[in-house]
Amino acid sequence: MTTYRKPPATLVDAVEAFDRLWNLAEIEVTVENMYQPEPTRHAVDLGGQVEHVLCVLDVLIVAMAVESESVEIRSKQPDDETTIRLTVADGEVEVEPSSLSALPRLMFENQE
Repeated sequence: MTTYRKPPATLVDAVEAFDRLWNLAEIEVTVENMYQPEPTRHAVDLGGQVEHVLCVLDVLIVAMAVESESVEIRSKQPDDETTIRLTVADGEVEVEPSSLSALPRLMFENQE
């Protein structure tokens, strides 16, 4: 029988878990290694510099790892082409569509 660990409670916990795994495997991972040469469904706008990554977790990691005064995360849903947009600036998070307004609290809590 396989025993599974409890999943990370926050995005910060998930990033720390990935970091521990990469360190164990002696893999150097930088945000620059995550950037894709062609546009994808997931993008992060770092104050005018738009970078594309392969998955939504990557775009969240990039947004947390870079030092930028404002970050806009965009991710297109594969089924209906709806774009989810998170804008983080001055410690505030704005979400579109507004029906997802609880999402940033769940992702960014316990960052202090």
